[in-house]
Amino acid sequence: MDIDAAKVKYQKNLALKAVMGLPEEDTLYGIAGNFLSLHQHLPHCFTIYPQLSLKWKPDESSDQCSEIPDIDIGKFYTSRGISSLQVALWCGGEMGFRHHDFSPTPILIHHNYEVRAQFHSLMHQTQNQAKVAYKNHYPSLTNGVQWIFMVGPYWKLEVLGPFMEAQMAV
Repeated sequence: MDIDAAKVKYQKNLALKAVMGLPEEDTLYGIAGNFLSLHQHLPHCFTIYPQLSLKWKPDESSDQCSEIPDIDIGKFYTSRGISSLQVALWCGGEMGFRHHDFSPTPILIHHNYEVRAQFHSLMHQTQNQAKVAYKNHYPSLTNGVQWIFMVGPYWKLEVLGPFMEAQMAV
């Protein structure tokens, strides 16, 4: 078996592991990271940040409150006069989990209560994560940051933000 055939077989096995049975959270993180890495091509390479800790009050070193998205996608960069690496966030991701095995067809998921409830729950959670990303000056774009919602084998993409000052509170 040549290397390309072995890669295809490996990816198919990962895809099956993501949708068969009830995979654990850590397994899904690894699978999502693996599939995201397939899209890394020069000149637009990116970094996958698993569980990037985003502080609610980034200017206060003693702040213990934070949001931790499951996956963030962005780049490291340095600014003039700043010696440390900064983060430019392109996209965040949050995973919802199934309580039991389900696999409705994509046409039927819009009417599946469990899938819709999971996506709705993720929206509330990720709104706070996106707000904190803005507080930390991480988004690379000023017109919102993309967030991927993943529930089992299904996903959807939403743009969150920018937020008005009043919306930045919990």
